[in-house]
Amino acid sequence: MQQSSIVIVGLGRIGSEFLEHFLGLSNVGISIIGVVEPLDTLGRRKAESSAIACLALEQVIAFGEDVDFIFDFTDS
Repeated sequence: MQQSSIVIVGLGRIGSEFLEHFLGLSNVGISIIGVVEPLDTLGRRKAESSAIACLALEQVIAFGEDVDFIFDFTDS
């Protein structure tokens, strides 16, 4: 099975739940390669403790085609 690389933008309540859901799954072919969250939220702390890179938007853009999906859970 080919891995799909994802980035999660926004780790408020919904983004954090999405992160938790995917961290709880195994062998589904998804790799969370980074998150974007400037604030100190529970989701950001969970990502950091799970060794997921906390990125700036510019860093996500630099990934280019190496990112298959970007999930935006911000309200902007």
